Order: sequence, then C-alpha cells, then structure tokens
Amino acid sequence: MATDALIAELVYRSELTPAAAADVLARIGSNVVTVTADYTAKYGETVLASKAAGATVNLPTPKVNARVTVVNTGASGTITVNTPGSETINGAATASLASQYAKVTVVSDGTNWYQV
Repeated sequence: MATDALIAELVYRSELTPAAAADVLARIGSNVVTVTADYTAKYGETVLASKAAGATVNLPTPKVNARVTVVNTGASGTITVNTPGSETINGAATASLASQYAKVTVVSDGTNWYQV
C-alpha cells in the first residue's frame, strides 16, 4: 500500500490528523525502496542500495523520532550514508556500508542522526 493510502487509512480508522498519521508512518518505516544510484531517503524508508561503483544515500533533514534504514545489497561497492548538511551520524559526517548486507538504522532527535 502506498504511503498516501496508509495515511488516509490511519486518518479514517483513528482520530489522527493527516500530519500525525504521516508522523506515525515515519516512525515505523513503512516504505521499502530499491535503488541503484545516488538517492535521497524519505522519513521512515528502508533503502536497499546496490551499485558496483558505490552510491550515496542522503538522509533527510533530521526530524524528531524519524527513522531510516539503509542496507547494502550489492556484492561489491560501498554505500555511503550522508547527512544533508552539518548534521552528524553518531558524531561523524557519514556512515559507510562496505560489505554486502551491511546495514544501518538511524533515528533522529531533530538535530542529528544516531545509529540504533
């Protein structure tokens, strides 16, 4: 089910506003996306990234309680997880997924990203 349809269903079945429903989906990670090139992740996504020459997955701007997971599904090539600006991931500018099936799940406090 697409994110917009999930938001509509949450609003219909509860007393959530559309913004609150979108926030719930962002927290639980409702979308799985497969990419083979550089990509900017959205809140709540699980990104399956694969590119022999490597690729960069850019995180969205930090938002309180947001979550993103990135998995390197390629047999070769490093996937770099990058912040959108001066934000950090556990104090570093990037996270590197050098081996196949390496993954990182990050959550945000609204200022930076942290591995969980």
